[in-house]
Amino acid sequence: MPELLLEVGCEELPASFIEQAANDLRDAVAERLVETGLGQAEDAEALGKEATVLSTPRRLIVSFPDVASRQPDRVDEKRGPSLKASYDASGASTQALIGFCRSVGLEPAQLRQEGDYVWASKPVAGRSAPEVLAELLPEAIRSLSFAKSMRWGSGRMRFARPIRWILAAFDGEAVEFEIEGVRSGLTSRGHRFLSPDPFEARSLAPLLVGLRQREVEPDAEQRKKKIEAELRALGFDDQLEESDEEPPGSEHEPLEEYLQRQHRRSVVKELIRENVGLAEWPRAVAGHFRPEYLPLPAVVLEATMAKHEKMFPIWDESGKVTNRFVFVANSGDDDTVRAGAEWVLNARFGDAKFFYDEDLKHDMNYFLARTKTIVFHEKLGSVRQRAGRLELLVQAVALDTAGDHAAPNLGLAGKYSKADLASGLVSELPDLQGRIGAEYVMQAHSFGDSTKAISDVIKYQYDPRAIRVYGCDDLPLGVADQLDILAGYLALGEAPSGSSDPHGLRRAAVLLIQSASSPLSKLVDGFENLIRSAIDGYERPDFNVEAEHVLDSACELFERRYEGISWKHVTGSGVRRLDQGELLSMNVIAAASERPYTGERWALNPLAAKRRVLALEEACRNEGFVQTMTRPLNIVGAAVRKGHFQVPAGRADLGLAVLEALSDVALGTQEAMNLKTSARDRCRRVAALARPHDALALIDELRALQAPINEFFDKTMVMSDDPAERQARLTLLHCVNLQILQAGDFSKLVFEG
Repeated sequence: MPELLLEVGCEELPASFIEQAANDLRDAVAERLVETGLGQAEDAEALGKEATVLSTPRRLIVSFPDVASRQPDRVDEKRGPSLKASYDASGASTQALIGFCRSVGLEPAQLRQEGDYVWASKPVAGRSAPEVLAELLPEAIRSLSFAKSMRWGSGRMRFARPIRWILAAFDGEAVEFEIEGVRSGLTSRGHRFLSPDPFEARSLAPLLVGLRQREVEPDAEQRKKKIEAELRALGFDDQLEESDEEPPGSEHEPLEEYLQRQHRRSVVKELIRENVGLAEWPRAVAGHFRPEYLPLPAVVLEATMAKHEKMFPIWDESGKVTNRFVFVANSGDDDTVRAGAEWVLNARFGDAKFFYDEDLKHDMNYFLARTKTIVFHEKLGSVRQRAGRLELLVQAVALDTAGDHAAPNLGLAGKYSKADLASGLVSELPDLQGRIGAEYVMQAHSFGDSTKAISDVIKYQYDPRAIRVYGCDDLPLGVADQLDILAGYLALGEAPSGSSDPHGLRRAAVLLIQSASSPLSKLVDGFENLIRSAIDGYERPDFNVEAEHVLDSACELFERRYEGISWKHVTGSGVRRLDQGELLSMNVIAAASERPYTGERWALNPLAAKRRVLALEEACRNEGFVQTMTRPLNIVGAAVRKGHFQVPAGRADLGLAVLEALSDVALGTQEAMNLKTSARDRCRRVAALARPHDALALIDELRALQAPINEFFDKTMVMSDDPAERQARLTLLHCVNLQILQAGDFSKLVFEG
């Protein structure tokens, strides 16, 4: 089958746009190939998997190996007017029928009657692929959208950067079309500076050869490997190791050392990703900056190099930043590139030193006072007001996890957590917020023996890895920060909707879930009370917060986040470890987190939800057990919906008092009495297992109810004609449900087939 090749050449695309744009171009072309009958696949997704997708800062390349030479012939069917409207009493054609025939280009005799209507069947010959592609390809290119786009020249088309050339070839011949004055052809271009002359390519293989001969590596993965290899040669072996997903434990490695090591790895990983999108023919060049800037805090040195200049800091064996760096060059000789990079970096450090020196002339109270003028949100107050909320909330988080062992003066960490937002250095380097504030706390040594602990808490408040691993226990400020954001915006009714999440509430929920379900977490009771504390911080006469609405919104937000989280470690549950990247199906998540008639918000307790989710996943291996647990839930639920049963009050004892008061005479059958006895005997044991969230043991306890439940349904008619019997039996099943729901809502579990 003939090959289709498309290359869109343009000015340098932003690095963050490139990969997505190339994939979007593949999808846009694949969809149109399938729609027009040229794609040799079941659907666009399947066709896209066959495509080759390549990209550089100056080009997007897609190639489809098997495209039909022409569209298949088809027959267009079109329904005309009804028979009644098509013919008059004498059987002659009406004006309605004549008009329809004119529109389809047929005579009345060529129509057919089917049902109550006339139909036109018109054979349509398929068009040749080049003819279709000349319309299809420009449509696909124009369909691409970007976070930021531009127009150029006198044209109206919007694209990330101006298009400069288009290579479009089908079966070795040009597909001709024009976009904004740029005509397609068989010509590509090499490296902008090293080999700018155009060259011809009629298919993917010669295009790749030609590009590599002209200092362009079109494969992003190969550019990544080249950068990594050159970094290893310069001593970056440790930083190129994969980041640990879970810490080795505080007894093996102190928190600070672990986080710093992971920080260095993440800096290098992100810089590699960015530089892959900045250079078509990358090579690593080492350089030096002036030693006089080394006294600047390490976070300032790293942020200036990594965030501003996309340069790799070089650390010594102890993890200290040296005055050496690595720059990924795209052209020029090493000496010229090195000299330019060093000049730019020294100038940047000069600016940073100025702001740093100016900031040190003031204490933290000066910056704290200035945050009164910084608006957090029009309805949620200033940054200073937010710091006041965090001062109280961070102590509540610490009390819930560490109790009497909570670090002293944590409230001060909350109070000064946002002070650095008013500093000059953060205005110059926004990525330093939190980290430079911690540095200023250490410089001032304002809090005596607690200075280091307070500094660490402030330092890592924005670090997702730190919050995820250590948040609830060792770094409660990061957790308090996310809770404050969550409570505030949910109180305003600004929950995420569709793809829109301007306040990052989904991210906040994920971080909170991960921090509470970390192996190091001691947050047994979940987030409900802490969210209440966060809500309390917003209470004021002009801002009425409906706490229950906020909690319900938070519960829904948490529940939807569980599906995308891979839990690879389970604390104290003995549940099978999930493989990396293994996700659980949504029905298991729903079963674990929805407790529809106990009224509890268990989705807000990630540790309990986590254990229940994984225990339910194990329970799904026994379909018979799940079906047994589902029957009482379904029957009582249906009875409630139809108005045949009203759920009795009193759930705290899992229905023990109700069971003891239930009359054997009203139950009517021995099997019902046996189920009552079995459920009554297990009430206290189930309650004891539910509180510490021992999910596996709880399900094992429920297995003892399986036989009595099955025997009950075999011998007992629940919806008896006798109202007293019906009420008693539904009440019994309700009490059984109270126990079952401690493990989860089994009715949410769905089996294939």
